[in-house]
Amino acid sequence: MGDTYRFDPQLVQGATDELKGVKVHARAMIEEYRSSVAETFDWPGTVGDIAEKGRKTEQQERQYTTNTMLAVIQLVNALIDSTLGMVDMVKSTRDYNLEQIAKTGNRFDTDGFHGDSGTSGSGRRGG
Repeated sequence: MGDTYRFDPQLVQGATDELKGVKVHARAMIEEYRSSVAETFDWPGTVGDIAEKGRKTEQQERQYTTNTMLAVIQLVNALIDSTLGMVDMVKSTRDYNLEQIAKTGNRFDTDGFHGDSGTSGSGRRGG
């Protein structure tokens, strides 16, 4: 028997909710990082070429670190959005198909297919 594909929207929704928690945690990490490095802002010094170059390099590194974390947050946001879009698509496709099956099922009765379908109650062509 071949492999079967199954999709559980509730399970995927739960995993997506966990990703939302990752996003919140990542934002908290950025704030924690910013506040912890604020204490060392003047370590390169305040006067002279070395202080100026050191501070510039330090600021660039801090910004790079912050930008990297923001990019991770954007990635998580994109993953959440695309996953929720997929869940909505699967649910709407499922609901549409179930509705169509129900409509088709209403066209049947105990004698077979309604209308001029050319079938008898046995499901075989008359003749």
